[in-house]
Amino acid sequence: MNELTDAEAISRARAITGSSLTGPAHAWRVERLDRAGEVYFLVILGNSSSPSGVCALDAHTGQELSSARLKGNRPHLTVDAAAALKIANIAGGHTRLVWCPCQASMSPLYPFWEIVGSQQTAFVDQQGKRWDHLPMGHA
Repeated sequence: MNELTDAEAISRARAITGSSLTGPAHAWRVERLDRAGEVYFLVILGNSSSPSGVCALDAHTGQELSSARLKGNRPHLTVDAAAALKIANIAGGHTRLVWCPCQASMSPLYPFWEIVGSQQTAFVDQQGKRWDHLPMGHA
């Protein structure tokens, strides 16, 4: 089964949340660590500094996994790939957004970065905390 495109994920998220069909939006591909092969899109609606909504969609079916309206003037994803690399301090590391329920994040709306280097792997959450392993359970 093919994955949705970024544009399809954004369109689906707008329909689910009742958001405007125009205006900025961004779709992030997120891989599940606890379910091999499962992928979802995290769609952030609105501009990056003050988004209006966020929606997690199954990357294959477009089914809503979770969504929320956002208020305030702060980004939803506060740590980008460049910042995650710096925090992880892994030279030549490769980043990807991932998620599984664990102390780094209990919500698919808050994925975290996995940074893989030649000798080590680390994770960086949206609060900028580095994790060398992912403790399961509630924070």
